[in-house]
Amino acid sequence: MMDLSYRSTCRLGRGYSVEFAITGGQLSVRWLPDLPPNAVGRHLLPAYREARNEFLASLGIPMLVVEL
Repeated sequence: MMDLSYRSTCRLGRGYSVEFAITGGQLSVRWLPDLPPNAVGRHLLPAYREARNEFLASLGIPMLVVEL
């Protein structure tokens, strides 16, 4: 079966990237090379949010993001 997902990878800095994908109506996020430790993650959070928001806006549909 062919993978029909919509994907985008963004560099966040400090050697980390994040890949966003929409497959079957579900958003998935993959950190590369791996999820950063807490201190680095806090530093990358503004860049992550900006990348996430740009990815979601590129879909062209209204949506709401809730962070827990």
